[in-house]
Amino acid sequence: MKRKIKWLLLFALLLVFASPPRNRASSVDGEKKSAIKVQIIEPEIYLSEVIPPTFNRYPVQQTDIERQADRDLVIEVVDNRSGKNGWKLDYSLSAFKNEQEYAAKLSMKNGRLTAEGPTDYQVNDIEDIGNGETQELVKVNQGTKQTYRLVIPKENILLHVPANSPSGTYKAIQTVNLVNVVADVD
Repeated sequence: MKRKIKWLLLFALLLVFASPPRNRASSVDGEKKSAIKVQIIEPEIYLSEVIPPTFNRYPVQQTDIERQADRDLVIEVVDNRSGKNGWKLDYSLSAFKNEQEYAAKLSMKNGRLTAEGPTDYQVNDIEDIGNGETQELVKVNQGTKQTYRLVIPKENILLHVPANSPSGTYKAIQTVNLVNVVADVD
């Protein structure tokens, strides 16, 4: 009886070691590969919409001028985090460029932040932002899980154009950075 059990155990061990592994590395073109799963998930806080202001054509002037935007600046933030969390929006602008740089500056005032629920926040005015500068646009100290929408009306967005600027089509890149910040706790 003991002999049968020994042979049975020996046979079982041989089956275990001789059988091919199920979840071990597989071989592809002579290289061992293991199973892998890649999943890209949506972040818990993100920018869902950014619509930049636009400006129409205007005649070249011999004096400095200010031009009002033709479209509102709209930025929407979705925060799916639980608890009271802080975040901020930083705004920066590249130089206005054609064949050369354009020394224009942009000002934006009286932005409105709307949210689905109560929020401790501050919306800042952007004053004469120019090439490579960054200014804080919004700071939410204790936000909650909700969608936020910032709108700066076109009437409150001004482009400052220096006198005798060369004619042409100029483009600048706006950059909006969403930054997670530690919530202020009293």
